[in-house]
Amino acid sequence: MNYEKLSKQDLLIEFQKLRDKNNKLKERLNGLDNLFNATTIGLYKTNINGDILEANQPLVEMLGYLSLDDMKSFNVVKDELVNQKEREKFIKVLDKDEVIIGLETVWRKKDGNKIYIRESSRAIKNEKGEILYFEGTVENISDKKQKEHELIESERKYRTLIELLPNGFVIHKNSKIVYVNNAISKTLKVKNKEELIGRNIYDFIHPSFHNAVQNRIEETILYNKNVETREELIIADNNEFLNIEVSSFSIEMDGEQHVVTITKNITEQKKAEQELRQSELTYRNMLNSISEAIFVQDFEGKFIDVNKAAESLFGLTHNEFIDKYPKDISEDGLNNNDAILLKIKKAYDGKNQNLRFWGKNKNGKSFISEVSLSSGVYFDKKVVIAVVRDISERYKIEGQLKQSEKKYRELINFAVGGILIGSPEGIILEANDYMCSLFGKPKTQIIGKNINQGFFTEESIQKAPLNYDKLKTGQVLINQRDIIKSDGSVIPIEMHTKMMPDKTYQSIYHDISERKVAEQKLLEAKNKADSLSLHREALLKAIPDIIISINKNGNIVEFYSNYKKPYVVKTEDFIDRDVEEVFTEDLAFFFKSNVNKVIKNKKIETFTYSYDYLPEQRKVYLDTRLVYLNENTALLVIRDITERMKLIYDLEVAKQRAEESERLKTAFLANMSHEVRTPMNAIIGFADLLKCDIEENEKLDYINIIQNSCYQLLNVLDDIIELSKIESGAVLKNVTSFNLNELLDEIYLSWHNNMLKNPNVKLIFNKTTSSNLLCVSDKIKIKQIFTNLISNALKYTEKGQVEFGFKEISAGEIEFYVSDTGLGISQENIKKIFDRFTQIDNKLTNKTRGSGIGLSICKAYSELLGGKITVKSEQNKGSTFYFTFPKFTFA
Repeated sequence: MNYEKLSKQDLLIEFQKLRDKNNKLKERLNGLDNLFNATTIGLYKTNINGDILEANQPLVEMLGYLSLDDMKSFNVVKDELVNQKEREKFIKVLDKDEVIIGLETVWRKKDGNKIYIRESSRAIKNEKGEILYFEGTVENISDKKQKEHELIESERKYRTLIELLPNGFVIHKNSKIVYVNNAISKTLKVKNKEELIGRNIYDFIHPSFHNAVQNRIEETILYNKNVETREELIIADNNEFLNIEVSSFSIEMDGEQHVVTITKNITEQKKAEQELRQSELTYRNMLNSISEAIFVQDFEGKFIDVNKAAESLFGLTHNEFIDKYPKDISEDGLNNNDAILLKIKKAYDGKNQNLRFWGKNKNGKSFISEVSLSSGVYFDKKVVIAVVRDISERYKIEGQLKQSEKKYRELINFAVGGILIGSPEGIILEANDYMCSLFGKPKTQIIGKNINQGFFTEESIQKAPLNYDKLKTGQVLINQRDIIKSDGSVIPIEMHTKMMPDKTYQSIYHDISERKVAEQKLLEAKNKADSLSLHREALLKAIPDIIISINKNGNIVEFYSNYKKPYVVKTEDFIDRDVEEVFTEDLAFFFKSNVNKVIKNKKIETFTYSYDYLPEQRKVYLDTRLVYLNENTALLVIRDITERMKLIYDLEVAKQRAEESERLKTAFLANMSHEVRTPMNAIIGFADLLKCDIEENEKLDYINIIQNSCYQLLNVLDDIIELSKIESGAVLKNVTSFNLNELLDEIYLSWHNNMLKNPNVKLIFNKTTSSNLLCVSDKIKIKQIFTNLISNALKYTEKGQVEFGFKEISAGEIEFYVSDTGLGISQENIKKIFDRFTQIDNKLTNKTRGSGIGLSICKAYSELLGGKITVKSEQNKGSTFYFTFPKFTFA
């Protein structure tokens, strides 16, 4: 508006309008200012460095400053009014989002105390996006935070209290458990309370109480009332039934109604109540079943209860005793009532008391009783229990015993032996006159002394100590000791000791000096007899025979045997038995008839017999002699001569072997004359021919013949020497590791070259599929066995084939074989072919030449290497020799 063109009147009007607007603006600003300072919410303006630019009065007062100027003198960060890290986070959020709404944080007041605030703020930025300042509102929420803290603390204390409660505490909704304390988990016998969360409460309610529990829960929820305590029956996790008291009320949790059930395990209480009811009846029956009179009294001795025996003893009814005192049933002038009351009080304090009490029954008859007082409990009340026994008869007997004791003392002093009576501790209580004379001391020097102090020699006490454990069982112990008399002399005594019913020990002593002398003489006589007996025993033990005493009737009177062979009948099986029971029928008849003959003629009868001992499958030879002993008895002496008969048999066998050896030697010499002479003649004959003027080719043939004859002769000598070594045990194993196929290839090649000269016989090596079969054995001896067997096979095979090879018959054993299609061997000769110097004479050929020891060597080598050799043969069809070895032979 152009004010220069307005009139004065118009200017006044416009001026008035402007003044009105200004006044309204001031009113509005004043209202805003009043609102700025009158609100309870704090308002502020701060820059990014933490300087306070503006704040309203509520914020100044909220933070405890005197004025705005006072507040402006502080820096938010430097003076730690807010946490520096929180401030940095605050700036980053505002820089990014430009606004923060409802941030709950902690500031510090001027005095340093914390204040919880809810802050909303925004960042005011310039055109470049740089923060100019922050402005925001602050609400004091300390009271709210305090209440929240108090609520949390209250809940914590509440939960702690619930966990510490001895009673069970269960919160459930719709029958599902949402919370339990430790007490209920222990009651229900689960490992931890977490196992119960989510389970149905009816899992633990006895079926008979399901309806009652459902009614209680409905009453709690529908009527929102606390259900008073009632009893229910539950089932623990281990299926144990438990009685509980329960009460319940409803609470609101998370806007929903829940039921709180508080339980108390009263199972033991129920049992106790039942036991109490039973115990009252049992107590009364038990009290009345006791044969002795029982009185239940209070501290002052007043009767509270009595049993039937007490009523019977005093002739009074139960009610006539109640509220009475011991003096009311006491015989006048015979009891010290004050002393009785004092003993009752001591018993009440726990010190058991005993006393004698003169009582008087309803008829006025007096009697003496023995009373035992002790403290006890009578239905939870401390009392004194008095057990009263009528000892009138015992009292009468005690009087008689005192009189008897007097007579007893007079009697022991006249006893012919020494008598000592001692306490359990070994203190001498009494000694008779004879005992005093044995000790050589007056009674005053004996009574009160310990039995082991100077009355006996130490050596005799150690050799014969008293066994108190045996004495306590009622046994009488007999010991011998040496007494030291007052003059120093020593006499032997025998003591008989027994524990008496009153726990004392009574010993009776006898002087055994004369008996000792007699025993010494008897011992000397016994030693002499024993010496003679030992001589007799030694003599019997030295005889390797069975000695039997037989009477005329054929009964065995004595039996002695130093013969340890198992086929001899036990001693106890001979004594007092008839010979027919232990010997064969013919031997028994022979023994009986010859016993009578020997007794009559008094001459020795000698004979030898034998029998088959089946357990060892051998024959036993016995030499028997019958000798006259006395007019009724003969002595039968039997000696085993089996070894002697065996020796005779062995001598006969040795003789036969010597004769056989002579025969073999003759056969050997006959064989050797041919086997040695033939090559020797060839050597000599062809050596003479070499002297002649002959062609070179012929010379070479002669030299070959001479050389082969030498080899043949050398082989014969080698066989003889090897057999000698075998028979003398001088042959040893030379164990090495070798490839079995390679060895047999070598054998095959050596014989194959020789076979070229005889095209009618084919040599076959049946090679195993395993090319690397390793053996550990004596390679040379295996090769020698093959050489001998192949040589024999070729010797007796004119046409056909000779085959050799092996196979594994188990993991550790190999079977070799050499088979031919030659003449074969008859069954009667198979048994003889492995004997030394044995040759099978075949009338159809001249193939009987040889030393006769090749197969013997094969058999010996096989056995040496842990194997065996066998043969299968059929005449005119051929033979097969088998021999087995372990794959691994140890040296």
